[in-house]
Order: sequence, then structure tokens, then C-alpha cells
Amino acid sequence: MRLLKFLNEEKLNNWDTILSGNKYLSTSIKLLKDIKSKGYNALIVGGAVRDLVLNKKIKDVDIATNMPIDQIAKLWKVYEIGQSKDFGIVVIKYGKYSYEIANFRSESEYDGRKPNNIKNISSFKLDSKRRDLTINSLGLNYKGKIIDYTGGLKDLKGKVIKTVGSPEDRFSEDFLRILRTARFAAKLGFDIDKDTKKAAKKLSSNIINLSPERIKEELLKSAGQSGDKFAKYILLLDELKILKHILPELWELKKYKENLKHHPETHGYVRKILN
Repeated sequence: MRLLKFLNEEKLNNWDTILSGNKYLSTSIKLLKDIKSKGYNALIVGGAVRDLVLNKKIKDVDIATNMPIDQIAKLWKVYEIGQSKDFGIVVIKYGKYSYEIANFRSESEYDGRKPNNIKNISSFKLDSKRRDLTINSLGLNYKGKIIDYTGGLKDLKGKVIKTVGSPEDRFSEDFLRILRTARFAAKLGFDIDKDTKKAAKKLSSNIINLSPERIKEELLKSAGQSGDKFAKYILLLDELKILKHILPELWELKKYKENLKHHPETHGYVRKILN
């Protein structure tokens, strides 16, 4: 995986070239400017920023802003996503594309699955600190400037998966974040930070408190990757002491050895994904 030269810089060097080759992204920049013209701040956040830094194709563009949802609804057609509006999240139609927009917010009083208290705030700096992983907490403004308050750029360069702030706090807020940590490590080929891994192991048994639907969705996201990445993911789940809680049948298979006479490819394949 090739990291772009701008990784330690504040702005994407080839910003104009990136925009000219991606209508979906360039339209989102027009939306950011539109929001700014109304007196508010808006940023592209999350996975799109991470993937741009890694020179990967972006699939979704999510936007965070301090423009109130009711104000957004007056300007554009809003599609509510179930109960997401209660969290300050809606989808709007802008041009030919749809974008998920969320308010900058702080969260508190978690129950291991979701926050019970949501408060809209005006600062992305505070918003970024309630996110799960540093590499997912980056913002990008309409000028192509990366906004990084959590060290996400440094961790992308070092190929490290690390939580924002205390790993025990982040995982205790939502135990699904432990599964996400493993998924991103396998997907990107990154190492998991030592303290993050330690906390994941310590809190792994709490995975059983999550709904089967949330676990299933996370597993399917990982299974949708290449075979070697998914295999690496399964091995990470075992290392983090999660596998026995969510896939006990698979975990039990550790007791049995493959017959290399019938599966000669197994030994080399496992060695490949472990290295």
C-alpha cells in the first residue's frame, strides 16, 4: 500500500486533480461551500478522509457540520434514517448524489452499545475526540486541508490501529469497537497498538452484550473483503479473545489439525497470512 507524500502535510498536494477525477467528491465540496455560505462549518469526515490519504478509492462521503438539522431540512430534501435523526444524522439529496450529514456532537452515559445522552456542539475538535479510532477521526475541509486533532495522520503513516484517547473508555462505550478494531487492522494490514490490544482482550467477554444483528453486520463487512484479509480477521478475533464468544463452533476447530494429505494448501496459506 502506497502512502501519498502529503501525509504529514496539512493539505492534499494534488487536491485539484483528485476533485477533477471524482464527481461524487467534487459535488460534496460544493455542499461544504454551500453550508459555509450560510454561516456554518462543515467537513468531510471518517472513512473517506482516511482512504484519500491512503490513495484508495472512496465509496462513501459523510459530512459533519454545526448547521442544525432543522435548518438543513429547510434547504434540502431530507431522508431520515430510522432513529438516526435523534442522533443528529440525516441523509440529503444534493445534485445527483446522496450524502449522510451529522451534527458535531458529544456523547455520554454509554451502556456498552450506544450513548444515552447526545449534545450538539459547534466544534469538530470535540466531535473528533468522541470517535473510535484515530484513523477514522480525521476531517477534510473544502480546500483539501486535513483536520487532525487525534494523531490519525501519524498512525496512518505508522500503519497502526489505535483508539482515540483511552482504549478502555472507547471500548466500554461501545463494545462493537473491538470488532471494528480487528476489521480495520485486517483490512489495511496495520498492527494494533499495544495498549489498544490489551484493552480489547480485557473487555472481550462483553461482546456477548451486543445484539446478534450488530455482530452479524460487522462479520459480513469483514467477509466482504478478500479471502486472506478475512482469514487474518478471524485470526485477530481469536488473538483478541473474541472468537470463542461469537463463533464458538469455529473456535472449537482449533483442536483439530488439517490433514495435509487432503489439504496441502492449508499450511502455506496460513503461514502467508500470519507473516
